[in-house]
Amino acid sequence: MKRIINETIRNSIINIAVLLTLMLGIENILYEYYYRIHVISYISKYFYFFSPETLVLHRTISVITGFVLIFTSYRL
Repeated sequence: MKRIINETIRNSIINIAVLLTLMLGIENILYEYYYRIHVISYISKYFYFFSPETLVLHRTISVITGFVLIFTSYRL
């Protein structure tokens, strides 16, 4: 009986970890879409020390990380 409870808890933790990984991947992609449309003008107006290349690199890495997290959660 104790073994069944331990396996249930273990499987629940794994399922929660996979769900969180999937949610983080989707969040990275959606946040970068929102960030690209609404925030670029604000950043370029008030935070001029960010070069456009830095912003593009950050967005690209975030989107790639989002897809990696989604595919990782699919494989798990």
